[in-house]
Amino acid sequence: MVRVTTFVLCFALTFPFSFAYADIVFDGRLSKGDFSGYRALEANGTRFGGALAPNGISSRLDRVRDPAGSGQLVMRATHVHGDLPIYGGYRSELSTFHDPIGSERWYSWGYYLPKTFTTAKNDVVIAQIHNTPDIMESNSRNPTLAVLVQGERIKLINVFDYDKITSPAGTRPIVGVDYERRELASWDLHPGRWTFLDLHVKWAANDTGFLEFWKDGALLFQEKNHINTFNDERGVWFKSGLYDWSPSPDPISTYFSGVIIRDEKEMFRSMLMSLMLESNISLNPLLRWSVEQDLNDMIGDAIAHRTVRPGENLIYKHNETLHDVVTGDGKEMFQSMSVSLVPEPNIYLMMLAGMATIGFFTYKRRTILLTNPMPA
Repeated sequence: MVRVTTFVLCFALTFPFSFAYADIVFDGRLSKGDFSGYRALEANGTRFGGALAPNGISSRLDRVRDPAGSGQLVMRATHVHGDLPIYGGYRSELSTFHDPIGSERWYSWGYYLPKTFTTAKNDVVIAQIHNTPDIMESNSRNPTLAVLVQGERIKLINVFDYDKITSPAGTRPIVGVDYERRELASWDLHPGRWTFLDLHVKWAANDTGFLEFWKDGALLFQEKNHINTFNDERGVWFKSGLYDWSPSPDPISTYFSGVIIRDEKEMFRSMLMSLMLESNISLNPLLRWSVEQDLNDMIGDAIAHRTVRPGENLIYKHNETLHDVVTGDGKEMFQSMSVSLVPEPNIYLMMLAGMATIGFFTYKRRTILLTNPMPA
């Protein structure tokens, strides 16, 4: 654990160039706090603001210990027979705040499906990114992105529409006529263990958008220059838990880590996924994911503070960058990940120290492998 942490931090210090970094927009991890940071909680016919329901909704949205045994706190979302519907469906869900159209975001979260999910008869959405329809527009439509449990498969579904009004208020939009629907990826159910998802997206109601999606560190979908949402003024928001629109919901539960949302580009995202997946450290999956998120933030903070010149206002500088992204200035997603070819003189010593540390860990690992060879 310490070895991987030190290695990653040394890597960051060894290459102290002008990488872009990302800030946390929302940290909803239940291991870090209660439900008060969420915009809304919905369950059993009721809806509360997070500040009014910091402990959740009893027996429907609860903060409990990880079922896989890490000891960390997670959310358990539950449906039972007799639940009351909300907005035409049976929900036990958390909602975050809105992200504007044109914004670039990273969403990272994990879910755990108990083995009882294998007997569920209904289709269930366990995470979704929804839009708010504009005035005079129908609100009877699919979420722009949904993680859908369907039989023994889980599917990532995307719907979108270029038009300002998808369908008038009081009408029901028709897929293929009023809006488009497509399946981006699918994977096995994997009950009884944690699964972790990462979404990198620029939300766009025209062909300036992009979308990348990972499951457990493996890239499942990647697309540039394509629409990926509805043409709505208020933007999108993330929801997680259980949503069942059948006449009678299955009495089931699912577990959720809580979502962490970041803005802009992330320089170390792919590297950290690779390091954590390939490391020889045996950690509980949820704990491993939490360490990855914390490492990402530690490195981002270190780079941000070290690249600021004397007299610069870091917050103002970041706000300028965020404004560029929100207003959709057409930058490519990795455009600003440029490096300075000539490092500043006062960081040469830091670079040498970092390289020496990496060399030491490489030598140590090689020695261990030579003296304790892996079994055939």
